[in-house]
Amino acid sequence: MTLAYFLTGSYKDQDNDFELTISIPEQSSGKSQFVLELNDLSSLDTLSWQTEKPTFLLGLDALDEFLMENNIILYSKILTTEFRDQSVDKELEGFILNRLEY
Repeated sequence: MTLAYFLTGSYKDQDNDFELTISIPEQSSGKSQFVLELNDLSSLDTLSWQTEKPTFLLGLDALDEFLMENNIILYSKILTTEFRDQSVDKELEGFILNRLEY
């Protein structure tokens, strides 16, 4: 299953929009990696980033490193796919809110 989120944020102190796609491994497919991909939707640099990790939390750790290295701050998320995974949604929301605190 793949989830997609529209994210608002800032990049280099300019308002910016991103799309985050999260591929969740399904036991029937034999895949065991979460794939996270972040794409820049509005800056001229058109950043793109991807990682594959065995857990969603490790994927968020890798995303956190990328965001810090590129001076990106995320403010909000909007699910743009029909399906929702409650645990992924909750962890992503907490991730965004926790990064806003520092």
